[in-house]
Amino acid sequence: MRSRPDHPEILGQADEVVVVAEEYTIPDYLKAAKKVVYWEVEDPKGKDQAGTDEIREIIAGHVRNLIDELDEKKKSADGRSC
Repeated sequence: MRSRPDHPEILGQADEVVVVAEEYTIPDYLKAAKKVVYWEVEDPKGKDQAGTDEIREIIAGHVRNLIDELDEKKKSADGRSC
């Protein structure tokens, strides 16, 4: 199942929106949104287990980096940056 917002209004509820898809499949309102982050990740289709594990680790790294970035933004917004 794909996780894709059906309405542009949902963007207001997000800190950032991560897109892992070909650009032609993305709705226009997402293409124009400032909150959109594009992750270029190889499609695991047809990969063996090792290839799939490698892609999963790449995505996990992106997620960890995003969490760190969002935490830093929150700290800065709260006036608690170091």
